[in-house]
Amino acid sequence: MQSLGKLVTPIVKDKANEIAEIWKRSLDERGGVENVKEPYVHTFLQHLVTFGIVKDEDFDLYRKLVVGSAWRKQMPKLAVSLGLGDKMSDD
Repeated sequence: MQSLGKLVTPIVKDKANEIAEIWKRSLDERGGVENVKEPYVHTFLQHLVTFGIVKDEDFDLYRKLVVGSAWRKQMPKLAVSLGLGDKMSDD
């Protein structure tokens, strides 16, 4: 089985990263993290994982998005895929 890294070309990865950056910048226009609809959050986070464009400097944003949509049954697995498994607190 081929790894995803070999299937995603650098050009596709760059375009996926560009889309993710536009989505992050649009958060203010949407009223902040707390006002983004859960399906959009899930799609955004899945986009990051699928294209391998998770950034360490954005972990706080990812954590806020995951916590805000924690009721969705997919979120725990998605949080682990984002690298948040040991970065989530109980508070």
